[in-house]
Amino acid sequence: MGCFISLNQKTIERIDAKKEESPADEYIHKVIDTLTGILPTALCGKRNRYGKHIDAGEDTLHRQLHLVNQLRMVLHFEQPQKSSKLFPHAYDLSDIQSKIRCELGMIDKHALVVDANTQHKVPWTIN
Repeated sequence: MGCFISLNQKTIERIDAKKEESPADEYIHKVIDTLTGILPTALCGKRNRYGKHIDAGEDTLHRQLHLVNQLRMVLHFEQPQKSSKLFPHAYDLSDIQSKIRCELGMIDKHALVVDANTQHKVPWTIN
């Protein structure tokens, strides 16, 4: 059995005051869109009239998705290193994580939001 990990990286250079969607909402929509695209392939893939998969890559993905028994979600979220009056840390990672867990709890109750200081929670590094 395997695990499918949805890993996304978001870097905030400056706060965009015009942006209406929060990073948590943006990530939630991205996960739902990704799963919406993967689900048909996981269930049946694209088959010809003989039941064979048409696309070799899709066939490989179809077989790999049948081994998945767990979905994990990780958002790597970076903000400016130093908080200042001009560029404060606009987002609290725990708030983003709470919202993601609340909205997507049926997919992954233990979704993570990490940054460079907290990436020790995952078994990989992002530079």
